[in-house]
Amino acid sequence: MNTFLKSAAVALCIAAAVQSFTVGYLSPRLSLEVCRPGLRETRVERFAAAPLFHLINRDGAVQVRTHSGTEVIVEADMRAYTPDSDTAAVAAEYFKSLMVVEDEADTLQIVTEPGHRPDGVELLVNYVITLPKGTNLKVEGSNGNVYVAAGCGDIAIEGNNTDIEVIQPMGGVHARAANGRIRVEEAMGSTTLETVNGSIYAYLHGGSLQASTANGNIIAHLMSESVDACDLTAMNGGITLGMAEGCSAEVNATTGGGLVRSDLLLDEMQGVQRMHALHAKIGDGRTRLTMNSLNGDILITRNAT
Repeated sequence: MNTFLKSAAVALCIAAAVQSFTVGYLSPRLSLEVCRPGLRETRVERFAAAPLFHLINRDGAVQVRTHSGTEVIVEADMRAYTPDSDTAAVAAEYFKSLMVVEDEADTLQIVTEPGHRPDGVELLVNYVITLPKGTNLKVEGSNGNVYVAAGCGDIAIEGNNTDIEVIQPMGGVHARAANGRIRVEEAMGSTTLETVNGSIYAYLHGGSLQASTANGNIIAHLMSESVDACDLTAMNGGITLGMAEGCSAEVNATTGGGLVRSDLLLDEMQGVQRMHALHAKIGDGRTRLTMNSLNGDILITRNAT
């Protein structure tokens, strides 16, 4: 009888975990693309450049690229999923006011769905944005991944169910998601990355990094000794920091339920290493490095060549 009760308890725990993952994490991230849209329209608009391009998009992916031209090119692929012809007619009318453009001296802003979405209509608006090199970018969205190619200036991205990838930003980066992975490559400026459910990957050539996740790992690489500081926090996940040859750091690392390990030579005269903590210098100690994990291991290692 005791064995039966234990088995039943284990089964209930597994079922609860599966349900929590499916409903809380997986379901919101599933695409609507399981059937053809009832209505689809593609628009291409061109605008004069502004220092800042700001896009607000409720549901749909966003791709941003740059060019050497002087105009902003906006391609919008609008898809409505409707249960019947009456709802499709409502969606067609809704398409007419789907995008609102506000063009000011310093900002070109596009707001998708400024009004209330009609009942029974599911909608995706996928954007491909082409900006002049150096344009600052701000993207706000709820459900949809964001990819930013090389050449943008300062970048700010906020999403809900959103994977974020940024390549070779020319300025600072601020990226935040509730459910999603974040990846930034070849960052040179101040970089702040936050997610609740997802891992963070960062490759830094300069500036500073502040990264935090509640449920996920952080993998960061110092590609140059020009990085000033890294502040990395993973509640339920591990932290791995890779350092290129010539990089040095003043390390303060602690973990509650994991281990701290450094593969790099430490200055034992100016620090202390324990199972769950490391306070020491690596080389000259140029980069200020703070790493904290509640339930995860922390590893400092050399970048693979």
